[in-house]
Amino acid sequence: MKSTMKSLRQKAYLEYQGDGLLDILIGLAIMGFGLSMIASAFMVTSWLPLMLYMPLKGLITIPRFGYVEFDSETRNRQKLTLTLLVGLMALSVFTGLFFWFVFANPPAGLDAFLGKYILLVLGGFMALMMLAAAFMLGLRRYYVYAGLTMLVLWAGIELGLDEHLFVIGLGLVFVIPGTYMLWRFIQKYPVAEQDG
Repeated sequence: MKSTMKSLRQKAYLEYQGDGLLDILIGLAIMGFGLSMIASAFMVTSWLPLMLYMPLKGLITIPRFGYVEFDSETRNRQKLTLTLLVGLMALSVFTGLFFWFVFANPPAGLDAFLGKYILLVLGGFMALMMLAAAFMLGLRRYYVYAGLTMLVLWAGIELGLDEHLFVIGLGLVFVIPGTYMLWRFIQKYPVAEQDG
């Protein structure tokens, strides 16, 4: 009985996370990063779409699913802590690499490697965060996203495509399935009409 209840809660949780919103917003952020490369704009602003996650969840998912709590407060705190640690680690490594290359003279071989593959290195940090999200949230599609992130960036570099093109293409890898998931979610869970 206990395992059946756990299985039902897990299924409900996966359905709740199956609206595709996070996928779409991550994809839009990546596409924004690619577009900012064209305009040489301030790239940090490309991540602003992620701030829409909770408002959109409240607008689209909550009216269909209601307010639900799947995990204990302690477990949520552990997940949040691990997420922050992974994010801070990635940010620390990226910041360290940035300052190292700006203020020091790296070895010629490493300089040449990162000159060509810097986007792949950054994609590696992003893939690590995807793997952490897949593990912590139980969303297996993020394992696929992690692999596709590395594949798309590597292929774009090796094919000699313009960087902004394959970065925007990587964004579409998230947006297209996310949009399909959102459409399917809305079809499967119409908003219930309220009486009165």
